[in-house]
Amino acid sequence: MRRAGIDYWDHVDLWVHPTWRHFREAIARERCYYFSAHGSRPLWDARIPDGSCLVFGNETGGMPARIVEKHPERVFRIPMTGAVRSLNLATAVGIALYDVLKGLGYSEAAAIPLSHRHPARARS
Repeated sequence: MRRAGIDYWDHVDLWVHPTWRHFREAIARERCYYFSAHGSRPLWDARIPDGSCLVFGNETGGMPARIVEKHPERVFRIPMTGAVRSLNLATAVGIALYDVLKGLGYSEAAAIPLSHRHPARARS
């Protein structure tokens, strides 16, 4: 993970939780949205508010079934054609993150929500 950030670590607010329980105690459940190949709702249906936490399962085991069963209305999948699921975790996270940012109205230029930019400068 360190290598992936290269020289951007000064700009990252990274929180590391030693266990799932520690994470659950630190982050309110209503802020969490889950991503799983077993989600019944496509990513396109997600309306995820700013300040939310995107949660993904690990690469080999995926999202634990108990989470998918407990929060089905908050579990989304990345739609793919065919029966083969070949997205690795990093690719899935990138797809979901950029779709959420687009839904929040973030611009390409400076990651500033379009609603917060000067109207003459806002791009769609």
